[in-house]
Amino acid sequence: MTLKSISFENVHRCTTYELRQALKKRGEFLDEYSGTINYEILLQRMVQVLQDEQRRRDEHRVQLLSEDTEGLSLAERLTKSKEERKAAAVERSRQRQKDPTYFAKKKQLDTAHCLDSSKENMQEDSRFPENDQTNDLTNNIRNDSEVPNEVRDPFAPSFRSKFGGKHF
Repeated sequence: MTLKSISFENVHRCTTYELRQALKKRGEFLDEYSGTINYEILLQRMVQVLQDEQRRRDEHRVQLLSEDTEGLSLAERLTKSKEERKAAAVERSRQRQKDPTYFAKKKQLDTAHCLDSSKENMQEDSRFPENDQTNDLTNNIRNDSEVPNEVRDPFAPSFRSKFGGKHF
């Protein structure tokens, strides 16, 4: 196994000699260690070195991703885009205020839209005349005793619920 190919996936397959050589080459060998050096200690140190390298690579990758091509961080880009949107909205508002008939046109369009939607609702109601009868009955009902038998739901229970209240 070569020294450069040691990774988390294959570090456990390395021999004591290979671990020692890899640590010496990286400058991470335990020269000041006073106890006996064995496979477990070298393996722990090599895993620690690999974790440190992984952390540095991840930090570098995050730093590259957080910087824009203009050299701006994510927070700076967001504030810049917010300022641009705000400036565009203020400019649109100024353009609307310059046109004296804008608000009159807007009001006229809104009222026309409301009239169109109310006409559609009236057409729907005229297609279903039975809705008028049921709506009148359900809106004016105050008590179960006031409901005629033919309007009551045939599948509704004939008793009052303890928890739910009145059944229609």
